Amino acid sequence: MTLEFQAQKRTDQLKQALNYQFLEENISQKIYKNLDEKQIWQTATRGLAQILKVNHCQIELYDSHKTTAKVVYEYSTTLSLEQGVVRKTDDFPELYKQLLNMQLVQFGEIIPLFGSQPHQMTRLACPIYKEQDILGNLWLIRPKDKIFQEWEIQLVKQVANQCANAFYQTKFYQQARKQIRELEELNQQKDNFLKAISHELRGHATSIQLAAQTLENLLEGEIGTKKNKVLPKVFNIFQRSCQRQTQLVNDLLTLCHIDSYQKALLPKFIDLSTWIPQLVEPFIERVYIQQQKLKVDIAANIPPLKIDALTLERIVVELINNACKYTPQRETIDISVKKIKDMIHISVSNTGVQIPVSEQKRIFEQFYRLPDNDFWTVGGTGLGLNLVQKLTQVLGGSIQLKSKDKKTTFTLLIPVK
Repeated sequence: MTLEFQAQKRTDQLKQALNYQFLEENISQKIYKNLDEKQIWQTATRGLAQILKVNHCQIELYDSHKTTAKVVYEYSTTLSLEQGVVRKTDDFPELYKQLLNMQLVQFGEIIPLFGSQPHQMTRLACPIYKEQDILGNLWLIRPKDKIFQEWEIQLVKQVANQCANAFYQTKFYQQARKQIRELEELNQQKDNFLKAISHELRGHATSIQLAAQTLENLLEGEIGTKKNKVLPKVFNIFQRSCQRQTQLVNDLLTLCHIDSYQKALLPKFIDLSTWIPQLVEPFIERVYIQQQKLKVDIAANIPPLKIDALTLERIVVELINNACKYTPQRETIDISVKKIKDMIHISVSNTGVQIPVSEQKRIFEQFYRLPDNDFWTVGGTGLGLNLVQKLTQVLGGSIQLKSKDKKTTFTLLIPVK
């Protein structure tokens, strides 16, 4: 063998290797682009048939018990179509024993094996499997005098492997999509339930409040100045409970309709230097009773803010209410307003408390409550801060949390328009 012949042979082998790599990558890319099972089989059979110039290429899949194999897709240029044909593996025990053991088979035949037209042909059957789970086989047929070369066999193996991977990827995708649809349906059912029950509760809460006011007026008229001193305190507790229930129902309804909430906004200019003190005033007595300290600091350079005042009030009141609820005795609640660049910063902070770092990422989650707090002492549903975050976003702003060194601060960032 001359050096020239050896060099030419080596060159041909390199070209063949490069060509094989290109063909394998080309088919693999097309297979992975599909998330539809039928498209995977179509791409594999058509691609191999055209590249290897075979007469017939088909894919068969086993049933769950591996007793039958059904032709689910085929590409053919000359032979009669066999798509949909079901073969019993027991009818060809020696053949399927090898295939089920994940062994590739190549053989020639004169008598038709599967009932096709009598032709002399070469058949190549390559198992499609992933790990130890076999799905089916990839069949290729060509004239008997044209056996499959080693590089062609390797290409078929690679394509079969890519088919298996893509098949499982498709199944995973379909399962994920199904779970997403089920979750969306459950979420919609939850939203519908919350809307229905919230509307129902609001009607009852309103009726209770009206009944309480009517009863108080009736007792005032009947008893006059001779009424028991405990009675006003009892009515006060009753009314506060009604108010809290009404607020909870309103919060639920707001969360249910948050997507359309922005359409109902009525922005107007407010002067924060007078608006904030008026908002804080109802909390002064509460802070005094709870032996807490309250400070308000509003910078001098705050411009009028164009915003929906009712929404901003709900946000700030919720933050102040939280601060009053969690601040220990003799600790301080600070409310500050300042302008930094084109943003208004409204901060509500309280000393003596600190939220663990592990809990800070979850503090705005719906229905989430800090695990170390006594429910019967502080109450709450875990809706407040979630609603604060959503309403802040509706206003086009954001909210930040900073909690360290026994001090917790929530800061609203509202753009100046």
